Amino acid sequence: MEFLEKDAWPCFLLAADGTVTWSNPAAQALQQSLAQATAHALLPDNWQQLASSSDRQQRSIDGIEKQVADKTLSWSFIPGASSGSVLARAQDVSELADQLSEARQASRLYRLIIDNTTDMISRHAPDGRFIDASPASGLLLGLWPEELRNRHVEEVLDFTDSSISLAGLRQNLLETGYCTFTLPLNPGQTNTRWLEIASRAIREIYTGDIIEVVSVARDITERVIRESEHRRHQEALAQHARLATLGELTSGIAHEINQPLASITNYANACLRYLPDSHAPGPQARLQEGLEAITSHTARAAAVIQRLRAFLKRNVRSDEPCELERIVGNAMGLSQWQAQQHGVRLRSELCGRNQQVRGDAILLEQVLINLIRNAIEANTQAVHDPSEVLIRTRLEADYACIEVIDQGEGADESTLSQMFDPFFSKKTDGLGIGLSMSRSIIDGFGGTLGAHNLTGGGLCAYCRLPLLTGAGIKEDNHEH
Repeated sequence: MEFLEKDAWPCFLLAADGTVTWSNPAAQALQQSLAQATAHALLPDNWQQLASSSDRQQRSIDGIEKQVADKTLSWSFIPGASSGSVLARAQDVSELADQLSEARQASRLYRLIIDNTTDMISRHAPDGRFIDASPASGLLLGLWPEELRNRHVEEVLDFTDSSISLAGLRQNLLETGYCTFTLPLNPGQTNTRWLEIASRAIREIYTGDIIEVVSVARDITERVIRESEHRRHQEALAQHARLATLGELTSGIAHEINQPLASITNYANACLRYLPDSHAPGPQARLQEGLEAITSHTARAAAVIQRLRAFLKRNVRSDEPCELERIVGNAMGLSQWQAQQHGVRLRSELCGRNQQVRGDAILLEQVLINLIRNAIEANTQAVHDPSEVLIRTRLEADYACIEVIDQGEGADESTLSQMFDPFFSKKTDGLGIGLSMSRSIIDGFGGTLGAHNLTGGGLCAYCRLPLLTGAGIKEDNHEH
């Protein structure tokens, strides 16, 4: 008994019939703190049966809870060495009971969310087998959770027509603990749907080994369709803009083609004159010279037509390596006649050759033509004497920067902040779509399009694009 006297937990000694025969100071203090007159108010409601069963069976009965005011008591009934007495001992488990109640409530809430979300949440073993999945699997995959368990992910999702490698996904999970990818369901069919799947590795705390993978799969079919339609609209808008540009450059195009055609006619007439005497050495050399000139001018006219056809050709937007120098050269060639008409010289300063960026060459040329034509117009409005537009390329870390520099009056802060916004234009006949469309094109290739005033006057419009080569800068100046 002296041990129980010093026990910090309440203890009652009960007879076999449940009568309280003794209590320790901790029990008495608890009675006083809870203002309970009798011990029975602290004991479980069926304490008599519990005491009798413990004594008769000679075994302990544990974990019998009794709520008293704001306290939760967990009672144990321990039989004595000889029959006829039972020790009832309590522990205050209020804090633990609150935690368990909160945990049960959180578990119910978690289950409610999991069971009702339209995203499929799944658990996987490290080898890819499904451990469990939320009911949304029936909607997304046509398989209920019990049908997915122990099946490998390759049995459920088709990776054969996808560029995604399961080995690559596993490597990402191993290295970074996270991976996300987009996968088509029923690829090539009319009912093709798209899933976006994000996975997170769960690691063992001490070893760092992956013990489980949790994934969330979402149906993004509508988003993919909207993005596809947006791309088609952008391509159609770019095509219309190219046609509009062609209309404005018509006179220049006619001049570029008429010049070699006129030369071809002159050389052909000369050849006809020399033809009767073609067996003589002198006329034969002139005839050969004339035919070579005809070939050269024919190639020049063909190049103009080929360049125009490429510019107007409507293809699916590509994302491939493009030569920086060729983009600049083609854009300058298509802008040359407009520059000559306004007494503006186009000059280029190109960095090292064979620099490449990723994008669509035709769309990038379209952006550069917009910038060059705006620069020509700025020069025309501000400068009366022969002026110059400089097209310069340079490298900035992992980016290639194309700058179009004019000698105009520059732009105020309000214009600079709005010039790339849709439908903003300071021209009386402008629609305000050229620069905004150009920015959308460059943004789509991971680049930036902007402009700033120069200290000595003029405006610098620039286009930064991700660079594919890492060669150093080698200046190579050209004049056109």
